[in-house]
Amino acid sequence: MDASMQIDLPPSYNVAPGQDCPIIISKNRKMQVMRWGLVPSWSKSDSGFANRINACAETLTEKSSYRPIIARGRCAIPADGFYEWQKPFKQPFFFRLRGDKPFAFAGLCDAWEKPDGSTLKTFTLITTSPNKLVGQIHDRMPAILERNDIAGWLDSETLIADAMSMLKPFPADVMESHPVRPLVNSVKNDNRQLIEPIVLGERFAQSEFTW
Repeated sequence: MDASMQIDLPPSYNVAPGQDCPIIISKNRKMQVMRWGLVPSWSKSDSGFANRINACAETLTEKSSYRPIIARGRCAIPADGFYEWQKPFKQPFFFRLRGDKPFAFAGLCDAWEKPDGSTLKTFTLITTSPNKLVGQIHDRMPAILERNDIAGWLDSETLIADAMSMLKPFPADVMESHPVRPLVNSVKNDNRQLIEPIVLGERFAQSEFTW
């Protein structure tokens, strides 16, 4: 996945809400750094961002937080994997595309003016119903854009109805997953060990269960 500029952020294996992420904001692949957790431009404060880290595709056009920005604030979040947790055990699983190919989540972004006059740029990640692979673990999954849909999703001239049709479960047959260590449950942990596969039932040292 190409981009029109380089972002000086270290790689992360455990991105969390409230952190800065590189976001693609236009069809020519222009990229900016934004905080995960949407603060709409009309908000009175930025205190509610933690409630807007995800947005359901099925209700985007109904929610007042998202409806005004569907046309002007579509973005894409580059990634090469994501986690979901199996209930009731809270066992994390790592999902990625076969061949470890990069991809992009669909998202919405906006800019909020702070009381001091500076601008806070934020985004939310869109979710949809799961495909058969993710559905074995969780009842939702991030909306992954088909590679041929990325430019259209980012193009402000794309009709909202056409953009909404791109928000669907990604094909399960081009994805793979494996269980990973509970280390990922703490944002303090951020290294490649987090995505390494484990065998369920193997014993871990108590120090690995950092919450």
